[in-house]
Amino acid sequence: MELDSAIREAVNRLEAQDLDAFEVVSLSERSLAIEAKQQMVERFVRTNSHGIAIRAIKDGRQGCSATTEINAKSVHQAVQGALASVKKVSPSDDAILPSPQEPFGTLDEQVQKPLPDISDKDKVALVLALESEALALDSRVTRVQRPRYEERISDYSVVNSQGISARAGRGICSCDLKVIADGGAGAESAYEFDFSVSFNRLDPAVTAQRAARRALAKLGARSIEGGLMPVLFDSRAAVAMVKLLAPSFFADNVQRGKSLLKGRLGERCFNPMITVVDDGLLPDGLGSFAFDAEGVPKRRTLMVRDGVVESWLYDGARAAHDKAPSTGNSVRDGLGRMPCVGVGNCFLKPGPSNAESLVRQMGNGFLVTDLLGAHTANAISGAFSLGAEGFIVENGAVGDPIRGVTVAGNVHELFNRVAAIGSELRLLGSFGAPAILVSELMLGG
Repeated sequence: MELDSAIREAVNRLEAQDLDAFEVVSLSERSLAIEAKQQMVERFVRTNSHGIAIRAIKDGRQGCSATTEINAKSVHQAVQGALASVKKVSPSDDAILPSPQEPFGTLDEQVQKPLPDISDKDKVALVLALESEALALDSRVTRVQRPRYEERISDYSVVNSQGISARAGRGICSCDLKVIADGGAGAESAYEFDFSVSFNRLDPAVTAQRAARRALAKLGARSIEGGLMPVLFDSRAAVAMVKLLAPSFFADNVQRGKSLLKGRLGERCFNPMITVVDDGLLPDGLGSFAFDAEGVPKRRTLMVRDGVVESWLYDGARAAHDKAPSTGNSVRDGLGRMPCVGVGNCFLKPGPSNAESLVRQMGNGFLVTDLLGAHTANAISGAFSLGAEGFIVENGAVGDPIRGVTVAGNVHELFNRVAAIGSELRLLGSFGAPAILVSELMLGG
């Protein structure tokens, strides 16, 4: 049975039931992973997967089921599984499906050549180049761990009883590696990653050399005494702060009292320099797609404009609760999971300052390049206490590498204390940020 036939079969069976609403989602994926070691291919794996997921709603109860077996029997069992689960769950205000919405824009990307048209030889060569470019940069670079190329080509469709019928496909490729450098008094490591919709936009030399330079810069790291001081987060570290802030804008968290921003829509809650955007249609964005997990067109949403809270991020159910349109922010972590609110491409808008001027403006303080344990931060309160690596800054110049310190504070207060914002936006996964200079933050030595 073809996937399209399975969708029609599921829809026909669900239409014959006494339901308030239903949804059928299909996902087909082709992926490739290549890894190398010492200029030899160590792993080359292709995978193909497909399946359907079903949601059924009756009397405020929502049941779900999924199958990766595409045949008449499996489709029937999936439908019956969703119907059976409806009877077992409690009523929920999540049991709402969205209606069709007009698009707010299009995903306008220039793909130079489809990923399947790129030869395996070229993809292998990219992985080998990651390793060779890193090793060639400096004799102190002693090892490269897991240089890797990955690609995923997805075809996703959503049909629901409210009138949504959407289908689109997209491919994304990435490369990453970990570099080990040894200066004789101890080894240091650094990880780098890049992604694109176009294979030709991946630059293994740039990615490998960036990782090598980061590892080399850490050699000879020492500790410092703690205290309150200015802190400059480079773009990588600033991304972690944006990621910690984002759940405060998820409508489900706001409505359930799990966001400190509840009741503050339209208020200035952050420094006027702060503008935060979620853009599900960002060209070359990792989280970009024509529509979200529920088939609602993705869009660009201003979460914060000039420090003022402008909008929450909605899926269908949370939007219905507030009598607002969905912002196209439903996400699904696999067919076996229920959709929930998430980001498309969430980033802090860049400012006017280049990296050198930020360091000069700080004068004396700490430059954070890596944060450790970001998953331990409290997404509800915004409180964090994280391990940090970076460099001491003295008299407007970057000095010795530093390790073994912690940075602690609250992400909401942090974005109130921003003194300057960098001009170069870096996207790492679905989140992005430029460098940010914070006037004062507590460091633990």
